[in-house]
Amino acid sequence: MIQGSSASPGPDLHAVEIAAEWLMRARYPLILCQRSDTQGRTAGEIVRIAEEYAFPVVEPFTIRNVMASDHPMFLGYEVKGPLAEADVVIVVDSPVPWIEALHRPEAGKKIVHLGPDPMFARLPIRSYQSDLAITGDPAAVLSALRSAMSPPEDMVERRRAQITAASLRRRTINAEHARAGATSPMSAEWMSRCISEIMDERAVVFSELGVVPAAMELRGPNRVFTTPHSGGLGWGVPAALGAQLADRDRMCIACVGDGSYIFANPVACHQIAESLALLILLIVKNNGTWNAVRRAVKNSYPEGAASRMNVMPLTSLEPAPDYTMIARASRAYAERVEHGSDLPAALARARHFIRTERSHALLELRVSLSDDH
Repeated sequence: MIQGSSASPGPDLHAVEIAAEWLMRARYPLILCQRSDTQGRTAGEIVRIAEEYAFPVVEPFTIRNVMASDHPMFLGYEVKGPLAEADVVIVVDSPVPWIEALHRPEAGKKIVHLGPDPMFARLPIRSYQSDLAITGDPAAVLSALRSAMSPPEDMVERRRAQITAASLRRRTINAEHARAGATSPMSAEWMSRCISEIMDERAVVFSELGVVPAAMELRGPNRVFTTPHSGGLGWGVPAALGAQLADRDRMCIACVGDGSYIFANPVACHQIAESLALLILLIVKNNGTWNAVRRAVKNSYPEGAASRMNVMPLTSLEPAPDYTMIARASRAYAERVEHGSDLPAALARARHFIRTERSHALLELRVSLSDDH
């Protein structure tokens, strides 16, 4: 029996009109989003409404990136400052738009949630402020909102100038910070910047405790897929393999921590990559530790006994295996990079090998510890 797919639910037009009225009166409206659909329809609507009405966009805890890095209405991935300034917030299909303990919206702000299930009823506990919830396909709701609005032009242009300047400052600071990490060991920001520079128009990165999106120059939506913080150790490499199997012409990159690489059952992953000729580029961030565990302990118990020790118990991955030898066992190109200044050339060599030899490649990078990612 063949079953057709159901049509996307349309938004309640009365609710759309209420949200549009709030947005037209807003001094500083804000869009928060964590993902677009795989076709990029939602991303397209977010870009259109942001450009037309000068709405800043922030992607906290991004799962599939939405905005191009250089878009003048894009303010990055840190929600605290923009959320504090906003008076109306549109939350687009985002289960965790902010962390309540760190930056809960002040009283008087209007919060609108929209999406197929804007209140995320499947989650046992979710208590974010919601003054209005609009159920519907996110792209359709945003399109209806855009059609229902006509804010004063002078307000839009003042806001556009302010946001454009803030966006440029953010990009300039992030670029300088990334370049400063071209050291030994290199920073995750420098690594991320270099990865984005070898990506073509369709390339995609599957990141598991890997790249820092704020440091990258992404050209559009769905360029970085990130595993949610709720779990999924070992997801990154198999996800890249699956994406390459689905689209043989797309450059698929897996960027994972050393612990995540171990969790992925790397021998099996390399064997599958060779047997099915899956031409992925695998990048292992080797910082010699279970950094997510170390970071969680330091954040939860900054003055605890474990945090004060020179080497935190149960977090070290030393002595580490030679990850390049695991890859070479399946005839992959493999190289270890110790200094950040050598990374661009190493990435170019790996990409050339993939294209000419039609096989996969691994780069093991010596990356510094960080408490931020």
